[in-house]
Amino acid sequence: MANPDELRQKYFTFIAPSYSHLTGNTTRDNFASVLSQRDLNITSASVVHDNAAGPGTATSALIPWAESRGLSPKIVVTDYIPGMIQAFEKLKSSHTDSKLWQSTEGKVVNSLDLSEFPDGHFTHTIDNFSVSTFGNKEQQEQGLREVYRTLGEGGLAVFLTWKRFPVAEFIEQAQAEIKGEEWAGEHRVPVNGAEFFQEGYLAKLAVQAGWNKDNVQTTTTSSLLKEGEDEEGLFKFLQSSPPAMLAKRGLTEEESAKWPEAIKHAIQKEKESHGGILTESWVVLAKK
Repeated sequence: MANPDELRQKYFTFIAPSYSHLTGNTTRDNFASVLSQRDLNITSASVVHDNAAGPGTATSALIPWAESRGLSPKIVVTDYIPGMIQAFEKLKSSHTDSKLWQSTEGKVVNSLDLSEFPDGHFTHTIDNFSVSTFGNKEQQEQGLREVYRTLGEGGLAVFLTWKRFPVAEFIEQAQAEIKGEEWAGEHRVPVNGAEFFQEGYLAKLAVQAGWNKDNVQTTTTSSLLKEGEDEEGLFKFLQSSPPAMLAKRGLTEEESAKWPEAIKHAIQKEKESHGGILTESWVVLAKK
């Protein structure tokens, strides 16, 4: 049996080439909301670490925000999945007319070992929906300790994690429509990092990793998924991603054929309730 680290690596390697599309750009848009709502004190003198960045998701929101204000911070993008950094480099190559994009550096680096960066190197670190993916609780704390170490005095870490991400609900509703609620309950797909949905959980981890609790603030932000390409991407994720495939185990061929329509019904119900596909996140601002 593959160990959890191998399974995570396989999953993120699978999703890397189409990460932004398959997640409906939800993680980017939630961070963009933070930028518009909070003063993170990012200036041209800032050195920003987009940590466990995927294909540079937070960076893809940060750069247009900075450019619109005439700012040119130094940005370093890291992820431990080579495919994610390859996806970042592909994105970077599509912005050859942007000096800030071209000055942004991508590196394959494990968030649990940031030893190539000295103590106090960064003014800002962004972990955009990534701490829960570091592994077990001990590994998550190790990753946060590395963030703390590499932040300078007065530096700011910005951590986002889900408060509401309805993908699991869509999957369970589709299961229930096809097989009934009892079957759906017995075959519920586990949610990775479910504890992170709890208010205060990520802030508590940050304090355990070294931050003074008086310097750790939790707030929220939200975003409605855009119709069109973003919604189509999430719909595709709900058809063929590992969680979707796991959810369909035990379905007959005839029942599996009903899956796309059942997902559409779940999405439509969401739109009727919330005016769109609503995502919400906890935002932890931790100053060193």
